[in-house]
Amino acid sequence: MIVGSLCLTLVGCSPGVINLEPKASTPDCNISNLGPEPLPVAILNRKTPLHCDMANTWMRFPDGQEFNVPKWGTGAGFGTPEVGHPETDVEYTWDNLAQYGVVVSRKVGDKPRQWWGSPEGIAKEKESNREIGVK
Repeated sequence: MIVGSLCLTLVGCSPGVINLEPKASTPDCNISNLGPEPLPVAILNRKTPLHCDMANTWMRFPDGQEFNVPKWGTGAGFGTPEVGHPETDVEYTWDNLAQYGVVVSRKVGDKPRQWWGSPEGIAKEKESNREIGVK
């Protein structure tokens, strides 16, 4: 499920789309300064997002699930549904939201979704999710 998306058109954007600045305005990250990969998602909980593109960086959720940050302006995710056992259903999402930083989430069963990222990035992602009906 892709929840974030790139929209740079002048005619307007459809619901669930987040307007992002052009990629050229932000340099690639020097990940070696942040620590060894995979980086823990907790590194994303910053008042202001890292002002660099983290594409192709390996990251790890607290439960050990790893993912590769997608290219600028794109997102990804997956779930692990177990028929008859909703308490073990896990849904992961991760999005590279340009100037808002990388925003990731994890939802287990009926528990509230956990979020990692800058406050502004998380707010943009939640707004986008509400517009397309994702909880």
